Amino acid sequence: MIHRILVAGALSLGLATTAHAGEFQCSAWIGAPSATAPPSSNFFGGPTIKAPDARTAAELYQARISETTLPLKTGRWIVHHVRCDELK
Repeated sequence: MIHRILVAGALSLGLATTAHAGEFQCSAWIGAPSATAPPSSNFFGGPTIKAPDARTAAELYQARISETTLPLKTGRWIVHHVRCDELK
């Protein structure tokens, strides 16, 4: 939980952006905790994420959607997988 708060704080303050940061387009597959592949719902889009690597971009994106997507905020759904592709 603390890690999530720190990531969300870094995102809101822009601390994750560095001179060497890349831009990533991320998508998340979300759905009920009991969902099997393929997940029951998709959540795509959103602004690009600036981060030093894909893993950090995925963490920032997951923190963002966890705070803004109602089924995730209320705990009805979970994030099954996040994918981030670097924009060229």
